[in-house]
Amino acid sequence: VDIELGGGSPSTFTGTAQVSEGTVDWKVFPESMENLQGDVRFRGRIFEFEDVTASMGELTARASGPLDLDGGYDFSGQVNPFTVAQASDLFGATLPVAASGSFGADVTMTGPLNKPTITTALIAQDTVTIDQVAFREMRVDTTLTAPNVFIDSFQAMPQDGGEIAGSGQFTAVDVDLQPGV
Repeated sequence: VDIELGGGSPSTFTGTAQVSEGTVDWKVFPESMENLQGDVRFRGRIFEFEDVTASMGELTARASGPLDLDGGYDFSGQVNPFTVAQASDLFGATLPVAASGSFGADVTMTGPLNKPTITTALIAQDTVTIDQVAFREMRVDTTLTAPNVFIDSFQAMPQDGGEIAGSGQFTAVDVDLQPGV
């Protein structure tokens, strides 16, 4: 990889690199992203990631797309099928009711480097059981634009018939626990 330092202008990068057994630590992840494998092409101020794979805990994923240092992210990828138990263990979550089943996810990350938008289509791969209720189909589409998480669409079809659908929004706020002076 050739790096051209521009003095007063932005630096540029040219060439290719193969990532093998890389690791990324990012405070928003519950664990390090490990076993990164794939190719990166450097074209000026754009880094093109090609079929990069990684794991986090027992979850594995594949992603591709450009990271433009001036324009932002345009990644898309897939999280390989995982179980409810694997996801709960990774995030240290204790579920309020028993749940089982497996899901896959299609994910995109777009937008500026300092405020990306992450969309996820979480799709059941088999029967999902929540508190003894079996669902033959389940899909959740979400959009994360910090501090908001939008549940764009939730659809679940119980095995015994019917349909549950909905949408919603969650806003995380910084709570100042210090008393005012």
